[in-house]
Amino acid sequence: MGLIFWLGGLFSPLAPPSSAQEEREVGEWFPVRTPITSEGVTRLKNAVNRAIDSRGARKLVFQFQFGGASEAGPCVDLANFLLRDIRGRAETYAYVDRPLTGHAVLPALACNYLWLGPEGAIGQVASKAGEEVADKALQLKYIEIAEARGKFPALILKMLYPELVVYQIDAVDGKKFKLDRDQAQRFGIDARYALAADEMHLDPRPVLREQEPGLYRPSDPRTRAFGLWGRVVGSPQEVVELLGLPGSLIQGNPLLLLDQPPKAVRIVVKGEITRGSVETLRRQIKRAVERDKVHAIIFEINAWGGPGSVRIADDLAKEIADLKERGVLTIAFIPATVRGAANYLAFGCSRIVMGPQGELGDCQALLFDRTGRPLPERDVAVYRDSLRNLAARQGYNPVLIEGLLRPGMEIVKVQSRPDPEQRAARPTIAFLERAVAEKEAKRWEILGVVKAKDRLMAFDADRALEYGIAWEKVDPPTLENVARLEGIEPRNILGTRAGFLDEVAAFLAHPIVTVFLVIVFFTCLILEFKAPGIGVPGVIAAVCIVLVVWANSWLAGELNSLAILLLLLGAVLLGIELFILPGFGVCGISGILLILLGLSLVVVQRWPETPGEYLDLGKNVGIFAVGLLVSLVAAFILARYLPNVPYANRLMLPPPEEDTDAGAPLPPAQSPELLGAVGVAVTPLHPAGKARFGDRFVDVVAEGSFVEPGTSIQVIEIDGVRVVVKAL
Repeated sequence: MGLIFWLGGLFSPLAPPSSAQEEREVGEWFPVRTPITSEGVTRLKNAVNRAIDSRGARKLVFQFQFGGASEAGPCVDLANFLLRDIRGRAETYAYVDRPLTGHAVLPALACNYLWLGPEGAIGQVASKAGEEVADKALQLKYIEIAEARGKFPALILKMLYPELVVYQIDAVDGKKFKLDRDQAQRFGIDARYALAADEMHLDPRPVLREQEPGLYRPSDPRTRAFGLWGRVVGSPQEVVELLGLPGSLIQGNPLLLLDQPPKAVRIVVKGEITRGSVETLRRQIKRAVERDKVHAIIFEINAWGGPGSVRIADDLAKEIADLKERGVLTIAFIPATVRGAANYLAFGCSRIVMGPQGELGDCQALLFDRTGRPLPERDVAVYRDSLRNLAARQGYNPVLIEGLLRPGMEIVKVQSRPDPEQRAARPTIAFLERAVAEKEAKRWEILGVVKAKDRLMAFDADRALEYGIAWEKVDPPTLENVARLEGIEPRNILGTRAGFLDEVAAFLAHPIVTVFLVIVFFTCLILEFKAPGIGVPGVIAAVCIVLVVWANSWLAGELNSLAILLLLLGAVLLGIELFILPGFGVCGISGILLILLGLSLVVVQRWPETPGEYLDLGKNVGIFAVGLLVSLVAAFILARYLPNVPYANRLMLPPPEEDTDAGAPLPPAQSPELLGAVGVAVTPLHPAGKARFGDRFVDVVAEGSFVEPGTSIQVIEIDGVRVVVKAL
């Protein structure tokens, strides 16, 4: 089955386009944090006007986030703006998902629609009875807002004065809420909002008693019937789905709050996502934000990545998502194709803009290997969870994102059935797994299939727009058109490219180059051990290992201390085996294994956590082990033929020769008469040890296999201090 997927590239038949393409909704999301200040109101007004006039936004969502009490003046100013200045230009929605108290409730009430989250609440302008919170003018402003938005003034005034008692009466034209006449007179409230004499026979019932705070929340059965909010919405992501807006809208647009023309930078992401390319991108982002002080980053993405790239891409995507906290807008511009792990980078951005031929979401490389066999489900589950969490954080529908990495999942487009208890401007459009939609058939009506079962899925530009994944489609797909969407002048777009050191490190860290350097390292190391002193092979070996460690550490942005320690320990053990202990045993083998493991960790830069990462580590160990074997063969060939190669033979130190012109030769360390002499091994020759020739004891090195004590031996070569023997 997996082979069919891989060979055929069978993508899901997405929901067919409607016969009449609906005009896309254009909106904007504005976080409103308290305390509300005059400066903040001015910036918000400018941002709203720019969104309406420049972008044509017609649905404005204000998410009120309580962080402290606000002064009345700025709140009244903002409420007047929402009530009067925007009238007829756009619809305004207030979303409150946490308790909102104090005068900040006034601008929330001034919006056309007030929606609460399940944990939301609104009211309690006065924190305790008797607190002076409103003069006559402010009281009248609360009443004006209440009447303009169809709320009962008695309920709104209860927010200001906890001492009030609110009564409910069932009149001929419906239920009403009124105040006690004496209390209304005491607080200077117009008698129209108090119980009239002819209403006393309607059996008024107190629903909010004296000293009870005027705080209204969906979790209170009494206040649900007061009609203060339109509906209860579970999350910001559901809000944008209700309004037919892209999910990325909830990230907000920091450019709207600027008092200067925005400055942007273009960063190109192309080819395979690797550790080196990710670290280069990370440095480019840092330079753009910290040195160039840009307000927006446009990532032009035409890239792909396999399973080995998931973790590094996810880490970078989270860093990109965090840039919004620094007031930087991030835009993923997709003129062509984004596949595999590169999807993480796209979903980490605040906006996704696509060209007519753009395609996003193809995760085939994270589901099947190159032979078409499915990857282990436990690995795919890790990829799926990380991508889903990232996309949900950015406001994208998590069901659609999960479907990218679940071939057996069937996704349908649904519409909410009418609910008499909810007052909404339009029915909810959502995307659900078919099993969920059928289980909740009373709530949802299935409109069509988005992803068929056992089919792969990706989003072209039109479907990405329809499903709220893409922010916009630009045609022609140019950087200038993308910039103009956000009011960025093309002349204010900076270019960026990788630095010289980034390019050098990327070249050296390429797997083929890294393996080549390791082979040269081992070859030169073996030659250096064979020749006395420290010569050219030793220098070359040191340079190669330094280049491998530096390049991989530079691109990883960190120095893997464990890998360095393993390399050093391995080198020490290997040196002990060669120069101190006789023979070649545990220390030598352990040293080689530690060097191989250290080199592998330098390449992968972290200890593995998943089975796939352990497999990658083992693969690297195997590659470097093969490199060691190649080095042994190369060292043997070089040691045999290099002395006969002109100029190249200068790389090795030749044995001393007699020079009659230079005077008397230096005596050899061992007498030439030993050549051919027969003796007995006194110690084990593994391969070095001691032997006795008559009454003379000599340090010797055995050729070939190890020699046990008492074995007859013969000297076959004398090279300076080195006496080579063989067993008889």
